[in-house]
Amino acid sequence: MEEAYTVFADIYDEFMNNIPYEKWCENVCHILAEYGRNGGIKSGIIAELGCGTGVMTRLMSKAGFDMIGIDNSEDMLAIAREENEEAYADAEAYLETEEEFLGTEEEPLETEEEFLGIEEEFLTTEASEGLEKTGPGKGILYLLQDMRDLELYGTVDAVISVCDSMNYLTGNGDLGKVLKKVNLYLERDGLFVFDMKTDYCYSHILGDSVQYEESEDCSLIWENHYDRESEIHSYDLTMFIAYEDNDTYEKYKETHIQRAYTVEEVKEAVQDAGMELLAVLDAETLGKPDDKTKRVYYITKEKFQKNKKYI
Repeated sequence: MEEAYTVFADIYDEFMNNIPYEKWCENVCHILAEYGRNGGIKSGIIAELGCGTGVMTRLMSKAGFDMIGIDNSEDMLAIAREENEEAYADAEAYLETEEEFLGTEEEPLETEEEFLGIEEEFLTTEASEGLEKTGPGKGILYLLQDMRDLELYGTVDAVISVCDSMNYLTGNGDLGKVLKKVNLYLERDGLFVFDMKTDYCYSHILGDSVQYEESEDCSLIWENHYDRESEIHSYDLTMFIAYEDNDTYEKYKETHIQRAYTVEEVKEAVQDAGMELLAVLDAETLGKPDDKTKRVYYITKEKFQKNKKYI
């Protein structure tokens, strides 16, 4: 049995390509602007807990934030760093052929329309993702840490966590530990925005279902089990990954454990951490959650701490 997010890290993005990261990024940016101090948080330093392969981290970077990606899986972070470096390398390689983008003295671009056409062509390529920062691999700091032992170099304007990373906090007191750590590293009135799957999602949507997916070189069996009394949900993943010759497959297994939290449990943990709960929103509608809400956003705020050193 492999540890969670070891072998699965290599195929994670391939099988999770239905996750609406762009929409989540839009939602989080909206929340930061709506609930942030002094007219909203629209720039600055943001730390993402449970960043995984860095898809959301890169989108938030592209939206104009200085990002720190934090995860406790070395395999997931290795992919995040590799994806980041490739994006910047693609941008640099494209821009090195300056005459294609700007023209040359011998063959200048003759019209504004010609320039805009080339610019649009460039911006639709993956290479454009590297434009926001300078140099391959720069701009995003990735840290290998357990979020319960969060340690940053200074305070940040906001902390975010998506894709039910906070549901992986299954131990008694784990949620409180993370909230207290986050509160320690947030700037004055900074926000911590995180999502969680709900009891309804685990009990009615996932339940004890078995899901099967396959790609050209991999098959994945996803067995779900939810114990409503303990609020613990387990995912047993069985993966069959092809060798290079595609004639033989290697079998791997991982188990992922998550926990459902009620709004009251989260509210109590937020208060105990010395933070303020500003809102609880349905993650799909950004409206008030109901008894069939599958995922919620919790929007929490740092409260002034007398002995804390703010930047």
